[in-house]
Amino acid sequence: MKQSISKFFKQLSGVIVSFVCVGFVHGGPGLAAGYIDFANRSSNIALTSTSVLRLKDPAKVIGWGQGSITRQIGDNAATLWVPAYGADVVLTGTNTTLPLVVNNSNAIILNVQRITNNSNAIIKNTQDITNNSNTILVGFNFIVNNSNAIVKNTQDITNNSNAIVSMGDEVELVRTTSNALLFCCKNTSNTLLYLNNNNSNAIVKNTQDITNNSNAIILGLNFIVNNSNAIVKNTYDIKNNSNAIVKNTEDIRVNSNAFLFCCKNTSNALLFLTKNNSNAIVWLDTQMHTIDHGPLDHEVVTTTTHMIFDIYLSHEHHMNVHTSTVIDGHGHVINFAKDQINVFNVDAGCNVTLTNVILRGYEDDAVSLDTGASVIFGDGTRIELQETPVQLERDWTFEGDARVEGLATQLVVEPYNIVVSPNSSLVLGDIDLVGLKQNNMRCGGDTSLILLRNIAMHMTHDYSFTSGTLQFEQDVVMTGTGTFTLGTNMVSTILENSSLIVDGPTFSYDPSIVDRDLLAMTDETSRLILLGSILDSSTAGLRLTKGTLKVDHINYITNTGALLPNEGISLGNGTVADDLHIEMLPGGSLEVLDGILTYENVN
Repeated sequence: MKQSISKFFKQLSGVIVSFVCVGFVHGGPGLAAGYIDFANRSSNIALTSTSVLRLKDPAKVIGWGQGSITRQIGDNAATLWVPAYGADVVLTGTNTTLPLVVNNSNAIILNVQRITNNSNAIIKNTQDITNNSNTILVGFNFIVNNSNAIVKNTQDITNNSNAIVSMGDEVELVRTTSNALLFCCKNTSNTLLYLNNNNSNAIVKNTQDITNNSNAIILGLNFIVNNSNAIVKNTYDIKNNSNAIVKNTEDIRVNSNAFLFCCKNTSNALLFLTKNNSNAIVWLDTQMHTIDHGPLDHEVVTTTTHMIFDIYLSHEHHMNVHTSTVIDGHGHVINFAKDQINVFNVDAGCNVTLTNVILRGYEDDAVSLDTGASVIFGDGTRIELQETPVQLERDWTFEGDARVEGLATQLVVEPYNIVVSPNSSLVLGDIDLVGLKQNNMRCGGDTSLILLRNIAMHMTHDYSFTSGTLQFEQDVVMTGTGTFTLGTNMVSTILENSSLIVDGPTFSYDPSIVDRDLLAMTDETSRLILLGSILDSSTAGLRLTKGTLKVDHINYITNTGALLPNEGISLGNGTVADDLHIEMLPGGSLEVLDGILTYENVN
């Protein structure tokens, strides 16, 4: 029987012979006594679930391969079980025999090439792993044939994890197979990395798994790199994974391109929102430029300052000038709150010129000038006096064409000066001038002009206008006991529909040159009205023409030193067109106290 069984194995090719009863095999034809040789054959011995194969001397079974001795539920390959567990060994189709697992480790180690070749198949076949999972655990010699299924079925790997862990309880087995496991890890590492790469797209697409796998993402740093695009695109999972991203600083560096891509896409949105908001802010700021919206002070630090809105100065809101500058108001207003002190402040040595600006409610107390500092009222400047009286606290200097307007406001000049620079003009309107003395209101040269419009001049001192041009518009009234001397060599004029009214003081004509016509009247609506005063002329001789002389109350004429008619006072010049209209009101008189009075009207 031993010989017939051995001969039967030699003749079989790819046939599985099943023994349903217990058998003893000791050898066969062509072999050394007692040997069974599987070399160069694909034959095997297959054990069913009810079969038993007892090997009297397992060392005499030679030439076998991975599938030479199998069980019905899977393949087993064996080598090392003979010396490890003795000669008398029983194999069954159902029991898990530890020596087979030990002996199979060499088969796994030796058969590296097949595992490598089967790696792609292993990945693809998931169904076989499910069906063969129990077989994998029990029949280790079948692993070669089932290797494709093992790798492909990721679900059963999870199911088998407990079995793998439990194998660690067999210390000897783990120790014996450790080299094999290490070798396997070495060979499969590239595959695992490749698998990770292929699976990255799957991980990317499954956003739910990314959430569930967040802990895995943290632990598996290499996956984070491949999954960076997924992290960027899946905003919901970015939120869930944020803790992982923050903690994994190394992979933040690797993922920098992904973050940059995210920032790029987000930045456009942020920029768009910022752009829309900024336009609104800029628009609002532009609109706010039409008003002074404080409360910060206005700090002037440039040599030219352009106002684009009205400014309101008060104790809470100042203008501070730190450099010499020209402040161009462009027609805007600087408003001075009532009774404010030092709200317009100029640093030492700085010169400020105000142009095209309205100074409303201006008073000198509101302006603080440090040592060597000055303020000039330049072209287009208009000072609006609102309170009365307004006391000059320093000289006022005007350049260009400027105006000082009041509402019958009393402007006290003494002890300071009002000076109009050459090639400049000053209009004083609706003001009561007080404290005129000597020439403290003057022109800086013959090219300067002062126009008095609707002005009351309180002459408590003698005052002389010695240069430049003086014009009288509307009603200019001189009162008091002092003397007003018109001593300029330029023509001064009483404009049309205007009156120079001398009520009490002496009006003296005393130019430094011989010219009789330096007090002119535009036409008969230009009036010189004497109301109980003195009309005086030097020997230059005053001649009145064209306008109207109106006399009321007792008035006197003095012309000290005149010896000839042309040195005295003349009414008319002998030309019809220049005749002077004379109105003597009831009770009015004109008495010559000294000198010569000549009537030279034609009519």
